Amino acid sequence: SNVLIFLELGAMLNAVLMLFNLLPVPPLDGSKILSDFVPAYGRLWEGEKGAVAGLIVFGLIFFYSGGIVFGAARKVVGVVENAVVSAIA
Repeated sequence: SNVLIFLELGAMLNAVLMLFNLLPVPPLDGSKILSDFVPAYGRLWEGEKGAVAGLIVFGLIFFYSGGIVFGAARKVVGVVENAVVSAIA
């Protein structure tokens, strides 16, 4: 049972980091992905004012979106865990 707890926590941590990294706020990778599809979004963050705004938005999302990111990560890990358990059984 300790191995299962270890694997669940490892999967949960990876899912949280993946979802957090996909948020569309600089300097996270989600902003680069969204900038490829919406060039105006990329231009928004260029320059000194964009850097300051990006820092403020990043701070707000970092402190206030934890519940959303962790909730989504729990769902992702639950789906993967159910798929693995059903494949083994």
